[in-house]
Amino acid sequence: MIKKNPLIFVLSFLLIIGNIAKSQNIYNAQNDVPKVTPPSPNAATLGKYGDIPVGLYTGIPNVSIPLYTSKVGSFTLPISLSYHSQGLKVEEKAGVIGLNWALNAGGVITRSVRGLPDENGTGYWAHATWTNDYLSSNESIASSFTKGEIDMQPDLFYFNFGGYSGKFVIDATTAHTVHIIPAQPSLRIQISDNTLSGFVVTDEKGIKYVFNVKETTTDDNAPPTILSYTSAWYLSKIITPAGNITFSYTDETTFYSQFIETDHLTTGPGSDAARYNPGHTAVYNYIEIASKVLSSITTPNENISFNSAKDRQDMPNASRIASLTVADNANQIKKKFTFSYSYFGSGNTTVNDNFRLKLDQVTEWSVDNTLSKTYSLQYYSPEDVPSVKSLAQDYWGYYNGATNSSLLPYIDPAIYGLYVTGQAGASVYGKRDPNIKYAIIGCLKQINYPTGGSTQFVYEANDYGKVGNNVISEKERIPQSLTAAAIKSSSVSQLSSTKTFVIDTAQNAIVTTQGSYSGAPPVDNGPSVSINRINSNGTRTSMLAYSMINNTLTSSVYLLPGNYEMIASVDGATQSATGILKFFSLGNVIHTKLAGGVRIKQLINTDPTTQNVNIKQYEYKSNTDTTASSGVLVSSPNLISVKISHSYDYSWQFRSANSLNYLGTTQGSFIGYGLVTEKNISDNSNGKKESYFTTAYEYPNINSTVKMIVYDNSIQSSNVDSYQLKFMTDYDVCRGFLTKEITYNSSNQILKTTNINYNISNTVLLYTTNYFELASKAGMYIWMCHTGCSICDGTGNICVTYGLENMYLFDTKIICPWIYKTSTTETVYDQNGLNPTATLNNYYYDNPTHGLVTRVELTNSKGIILKTVNKYASDKSQISNLTASASLALDSLVAKNNISPVIETEQYTNGVFNSRLRHNYKIWDSAGNIVFPDTIKYQTLSNPLEARMQFEGYDNLGNVLSYRQSGGSPTTYLWGYNKQYPIVEIKNANFATVSSVLASAGYNVENISNQSSVSSTDLNNICTAIKSGIPNAQVTTYTYTPLVGVTSETDAKNMTTYYEYDSFLRLMNIKDKDGNIIKHMDYHYQGQ
Repeated sequence: MIKKNPLIFVLSFLLIIGNIAKSQNIYNAQNDVPKVTPPSPNAATLGKYGDIPVGLYTGIPNVSIPLYTSKVGSFTLPISLSYHSQGLKVEEKAGVIGLNWALNAGGVITRSVRGLPDENGTGYWAHATWTNDYLSSNESIASSFTKGEIDMQPDLFYFNFGGYSGKFVIDATTAHTVHIIPAQPSLRIQISDNTLSGFVVTDEKGIKYVFNVKETTTDDNAPPTILSYTSAWYLSKIITPAGNITFSYTDETTFYSQFIETDHLTTGPGSDAARYNPGHTAVYNYIEIASKVLSSITTPNENISFNSAKDRQDMPNASRIASLTVADNANQIKKKFTFSYSYFGSGNTTVNDNFRLKLDQVTEWSVDNTLSKTYSLQYYSPEDVPSVKSLAQDYWGYYNGATNSSLLPYIDPAIYGLYVTGQAGASVYGKRDPNIKYAIIGCLKQINYPTGGSTQFVYEANDYGKVGNNVISEKERIPQSLTAAAIKSSSVSQLSSTKTFVIDTAQNAIVTTQGSYSGAPPVDNGPSVSINRINSNGTRTSMLAYSMINNTLTSSVYLLPGNYEMIASVDGATQSATGILKFFSLGNVIHTKLAGGVRIKQLINTDPTTQNVNIKQYEYKSNTDTTASSGVLVSSPNLISVKISHSYDYSWQFRSANSLNYLGTTQGSFIGYGLVTEKNISDNSNGKKESYFTTAYEYPNINSTVKMIVYDNSIQSSNVDSYQLKFMTDYDVCRGFLTKEITYNSSNQILKTTNINYNISNTVLLYTTNYFELASKAGMYIWMCHTGCSICDGTGNICVTYGLENMYLFDTKIICPWIYKTSTTETVYDQNGLNPTATLNNYYYDNPTHGLVTRVELTNSKGIILKTVNKYASDKSQISNLTASASLALDSLVAKNNISPVIETEQYTNGVFNSRLRHNYKIWDSAGNIVFPDTIKYQTLSNPLEARMQFEGYDNLGNVLSYRQSGGSPTTYLWGYNKQYPIVEIKNANFATVSSVLASAGYNVENISNQSSVSSTDLNNICTAIKSGIPNAQVTTYTYTPLVGVTSETDAKNMTTYYEYDSFLRLMNIKDKDGNIIKHMDYHYQGQ
């Protein structure tokens, strides 16, 4: 990214000396000197384009277009666009910046309501503590829960802001404590009140993020009635020591729809009159969202405007971001971007659902609007993107191009039995298998950069070799058909036909029999078809026998593995008998299955100057079986569930367009890859790197713990339909961690291995929250019933007697483990893969209240152990000889959650103490808002701690005013441009002396600092007054164009250097004191 602003000091030295020392020399005087004065501006780089990182675990490229970075003191707020797509999801609509693009400019906390909103009077907070004993005496509660009138499950909240992302739940205690998943002890999340009006998040630097701009969702299909709730809280303010950042939004209402399709079919030999078949339901669930669109960001130094337009063809009430402008406090535009759009979908229709907003170009304009730099974007077959109401969806909702008239699956009688009423042929039902040809439609194909280079994205289908902790071991099913026919006529006489066959797996085979005769009906032996099992001793066991008289019958027969025969026979005059058997045999073992969505296969980067092509290729294969995928599917979708009748000899097949079971995701994907191999296939070296990750195979989701409320031995526990449960104990927090990397040369010899260990554990949990889900033993409903049932409410739906003896309580956990890296071992080999040398790093976290690294022990290849110990404000009890003021300052840091600064660092070699570096803090104002270092001290061996740096004051934004090194002269700074930039550096004088001298000359330092600009005349007069009042002072002055950079620097010898910028605010000329150009920069972009 191009840097325009000078480096400004707001305790930036802490970032240097606060890090874990990488050597035994932890003290460096130059590191302690505050970095206040701006360095000379460097020529803006053209940008590093084409280096697209890939999220290897999910196979998703991390595409980003940087726009602008706002700075308030040392705090930075980057603004960018990011692209995320795993394939075309049919029902997904485009946001304000186009389909699958996101504007990263603020932050949001979103909520996934599970059941009812937590704060609702009948929500989780009101019912989380119910027990089996309580439920067993309150059957009406079970009834209400099943109807969706009460809720015993916590909502899930997701956050994304300032480089932080994750999720959390809020417990049902009076304090409503937030539990982050996984635990992040250094991050503090607090709710505003019991109505969830907002949140305040404080990071480890003490920066506060306020979320209280609410988005409301209204769901017309929520049980039991229409439900409105707060679905998101947008970032409204960031509070930093150097000033606040505020976010403004405009209101808009958008509408979404979700297709819901279900039906019930009956199976079993019961009479048709007794069967309950409510038939087919296909509806759209409509959701109304009173949403927010970011309109501006205001900082002490600038205003960033997001200018939107409401002219979209795909969502008429929704906005698109048309442009972004950055203006200084004088309302002078310093940056401008425009966004160009068209639409996915066919252009020959006016139906909104057939379009989706498509981002085509991102253009940065010069301040005079005469020049531009453009990112242009291309997509795969954008005109073929279907309607958001298309039924061409795979099991995961991705586009598969099928000509479906339904999303319901076909119920295969070979699996579920023959007695299925109301089902049409298989061709009518949904073809839900994934298809890569269609899934990539609409995906980003190529980015063309402003420099003229490009990156092309080549995708392939997701696949997997494991489901949870189960390896795929099923065999391919090969359809088989067998016919036995007997006939007696005047011209043909084949009285019997026998066909033998083998069943290699238990199944319901389908038999169609046809018989005919002429003349009088046969008295004894008419046309017949039979199926017999051939036993090992040669005897036969009858499995099916039909005698037919001019009719056709279709039935199923359950066959176990073994040898069989089907016999068709006739007797007498003109007769015929035919048996047609349909079954399946097993083929080869399937090692890999396709799943929905796409992953990256290749990144093809083209150099803008040489046009050379660099190709990175990614492979997702198992290291033990190259025919098997390394992908692990969290869980398989299940669209069919069996319901048991309590009154008749049949069951229900309940079908749904959406998965009935808990699918779960892993880092936003349905699949994670345990091994990914990266290759540079255009590089002559042709080496490769293998990356290994934790997956759902090691950390699968766990079924809920089943608890009977009332024990009744007459009800079989096997009837519990666990596939109906909406939730499981989800261990995704343990997945996706890089555990090993192996780098190979072109000869496949290992050059380097890195092994990484974590404290991941399924049993040791920092926080565990339980919640409950109630379900019947018979499945989704308490009792599946039939019309006219004597105890039913007359609807033929479910019985109204919600006896607790018919239910189970499912106890599910939400785990919030604290996961951290415990060690890394790096082994390096020579170019021949020989002579390894290993380095081990062990990491320790001795204080779980802040969760920061407290010790690092490095064991080098010679066996020497170098230990670094870090102590933070929360570790005050471990820091000796603190003064009273330093102790109070540390308490203040902890109260503000400003816990990341390292207060003390110690170094040891093989257990022997070497050195100590101490930062003593101080509260500098009466309000307790300015808490910054007072002294920096250093100790070696048995010597005492010695002061190496003394700070003499800060302004109210935390800018250093004066400091001195041990034994040295003081250095003082005057700030200007609303305390944004240092304008004068004075050596050999402290701040009090400088302030007194300037006051005598009629200048007030505070007034100077608060001015939005400083004239050259005032600056010269200030400089003259200081030199006159302090003869030995060395004075350097600076001028600026706000948001651009330093424009002049006059040193202590009164030599001035000038800096000029072009219309893109890049450094163009450096001039000497006489205006002569001593350096000129040219920038060459495509089209310029």
